[in-house]
Amino acid sequence: MERILLRSEKLCVPAILNDTVAARDFKRRLPITVSGTRSANNYSFPAAIGCFDPEETRIGWKNGDISISRGWIRVFFDGEEKSGDAEGVMVIARIDEKDLELIKKLPNSARLRIEAADETEKSKEEQKNGSKTNSGKKPAWRFRS
Repeated sequence: MERILLRSEKLCVPAILNDTVAARDFKRRLPITVSGTRSANNYSFPAAIGCFDPEETRIGWKNGDISISRGWIRVFFDGEEKSGDAEGVMVIARIDEKDLELIKKLPNSARLRIEAADETEKSKEEQKNGSKTNSGKKPAWRFRS
């Protein structure tokens, strides 16, 4: 399971990618920045249509699910009990229940940067150490003139 982060100007919400075809395809696109809007039960952000296995879709969602389908990333924070008629939901990630309140604090129009958590932690470590090369090793490539 891979960790991702949903970042806005003031918030950082962790989530866990699942092991579906769509989640693996989505991870290859990271980092991405998306802008979208809030509805009664989710935030919707336009996204490129990617690969998925129709057998991995399901009916309905759970609060905290992140889905990607039909050109939209959706971050569901409410309405789980009424979602039984929503078909073709392709869940790619999950936000822990304790972090759902953070999502609800986003403004009606939101801009998110979605990134792999391991890349963020790696970047912080490199900044802390003042190094961006291979752990102090010489780079593996060279330019020739």
